[in-house]
Amino acid sequence: MRNLFLAPILIFVIIYIYIQYFESNRFMKFRDKKLRSLKKKGVKSSFVDFIYSVFTPKPDSKTYNRYVHLLRYSNYSVKNFFVFKVAILMLAVSFALLIHATNIKIYESKIFNSYEYKVDLIFQDSNESVDRKKALKEEIDYLKTILKEVDKEKFFTLDKESLQSSIYNIISSDDIKTELSKHTLANKLYHRLKDYYLIRKIRYIPILIILVVIFYIPDVFILFKNLFIKNDRRRELKFLKKLIILNGSIKPTSFLEVLTIMIDKSYFYTELLRKIEKLNHKNSVDRKGMYSEIIKSTKDLNEKLFLEKLEQANNNNFEFAISNIEKDFRIEKRQDARKVKKIIQNIDITGLAGALMIIFLLTLYLLMPWLDSYNLNEIL
Repeated sequence: MRNLFLAPILIFVIIYIYIQYFESNRFMKFRDKKLRSLKKKGVKSSFVDFIYSVFTPKPDSKTYNRYVHLLRYSNYSVKNFFVFKVAILMLAVSFALLIHATNIKIYESKIFNSYEYKVDLIFQDSNESVDRKKALKEEIDYLKTILKEVDKEKFFTLDKESLQSSIYNIISSDDIKTELSKHTLANKLYHRLKDYYLIRKIRYIPILIILVVIFYIPDVFILFKNLFIKNDRRRELKFLKKLIILNGSIKPTSFLEVLTIMIDKSYFYTELLRKIEKLNHKNSVDRKGMYSEIIKSTKDLNEKLFLEKLEQANNNNFEFAISNIEKDFRIEKRQDARKVKKIIQNIDITGLAGALMIIFLLTLYLLMPWLDSYNLNEIL
């Protein structure tokens, strides 16, 4: 029972083996209609769809759009991301409950089997001739009796003195001589009773806070990831522009063919490009309005320029879009050259200022001995 917290791993393995065995053909004749439909759709798919329908925010809601924006540079859709979050939460809840159950078993074993237990200093018994085995049996017998008379609600409503008095009265109700003094016994039983009920008490507020933190850990991870991949996104945009030039220059070609290649080769912009592809397959979508909404959703200037070129290739003239992308590359080269030139100028200025500072310090260092030896009073 002490390893009960390992149960989730065992349950996962058993379920996985069962599903693999369940999906084998040897059990086809034993399945009813519901099981056949479940097999057709897939156990995993059915479970994921259920989680999606229960926990994922509705499309076009503020929460949904916020997560669309958060996940725009990842390979997660909002649906898959929420399934992942709920799976982590369920795993955390399972481990928490099983660890709690394991702790109860461990503490119960100590409460009912250990003679050396908590006792207040004033009640310590210095009698060394105590038969510990007999004393422990007496304590546990009294503890079982007290548990019947002092329930959990009564325990948490009474203070320590009242509880010890109640325990002492139960012990003193008979004239049986105990190995320990009845005051010491009452104090030890109080501590055993206290631990027995405290280990079963569930602290809902800390657990709720922990679960909320666990639920939003993936959000924080994605947020920080988006901050540190800015340069990687910029490099990918350049790569995607080169793909447009390379594949768009080969005749005959179409925008959707080039878009498919870009989706296959992209990482950060996969979901965005898939969204554009999906909207292109809908005849009822205004493609110009579609791009204007997507462009408004981003604040990155490089992304806006890239999307404008996609809109030109999609709605106007592919060759004109390629020409504009080539112009962008030439402008970027000139900008990079200016940046390099500026960096070199800053290095030169910094180096010159540093050299002058070093010369000044060396001159001052050489003059200091002469100034120290020179006495102005002699001139006067």
